[in-house]
Amino acid sequence: MGYYSISKLESFGKAKVLSRYKNLNFIGGGGKKMAEGICYVCNQSFSAANKDAAIEKIVEHMMAAHHGGIWGDAMQAKNAFAKCPVCDADIGKPFAKCPSCGADLIEQYARKVVSRYVH
Repeated sequence: MGYYSISKLESFGKAKVLSRYKNLNFIGGGGKKMAEGICYVCNQSFSAANKDAAIEKIVEHMMAAHHGGIWGDAMQAKNAFAKCPVCDADIGKPFAKCPSCGADLIEQYARKVVSRYVH
């Protein structure tokens, strides 16, 4: 996508600038901002329209490609959830699934960790 200076585009008139060039990235601001993040296991980069979509993409990749590694990380006592992120039930020990609601805690752990790697 091309970059244009605002002063150059203003010579065309403000109405034309707003209607024709509203989706371009301008030097000095404007444009659409994409969310970007990485898989913390293999450092593959991902981008999406917003932060939630980027987290969803990365978690999907991690659950498909690195499930064993994520499972090992999530089963360590220091990474155990005190409460289930889905139903808010007390857990306190490392589980793969929530004993109350059956939510996949491995995927929830991946979401928690990935949120630190997306900006």
